[in-house]
Formats: sequence, structure tokens, C-alpha cells
Amino acid sequence: MKKPTIIKSYRQLSDASLGLKASAILDALTGNPDFAALEPAVTALMALHDTYAAALVKAAGKESTAIALKNEAREILLEALRLLGHSVEFHCAGSDS
Repeated sequence: MKKPTIIKSYRQLSDASLGLKASAILDALTGNPDFAALEPAVTALMALHDTYAAALVKAAGKESTAIALKNEAREILLEALRLLGHSVEFHCAGSDS
């Protein structure tokens, strides 16, 4: 049986889809007792997601500075998701569930 792995790159997602995926990940991890040790990373991800969501709304106006800020927030969120994915894999090492 193939061992499940965590997806760590969401670069292919559209801007809106990335926000939705980050929300789904936050919903799955926030308050989850199996991942209590990751709570600081989840809290940080929540702040980065909120920053990205606000930047996404502002970028809808097509103003170049707002788009640049959204792109920067996107890269930061992508990196945080990648690192969190590694943390989840490390946390679950040796677990069959």
C-alpha cells in the first residue's frame, strides 16, 4: 500500500483557489488535538491568510501596487503552506493514521 504524503506546493492554484485551500487547511488544523503542537504555526498561517485575503480584494481594482502586494503576500503564504506541510509530515512520522 502506498504511503500517503502531504501536498506541499499549491503554486498551480489560482489566486482565489489558493485562498480557499488555505482556509480549508486552517479549518482542518485549528483546534485539532492531534496537531496541538503545531498551533503556533497554524496561528501564524491564519495571519498570513488574512493578509493575503485582504490583498486579494484590493488587487481586484487592478492597481499595480495592489497587485504587487498581493503577489508578495501569495509567495509568503505559499512558503508558509510548504513549511507547514513538512511540519505535519514530521509530526505524523511513524503514524499509520
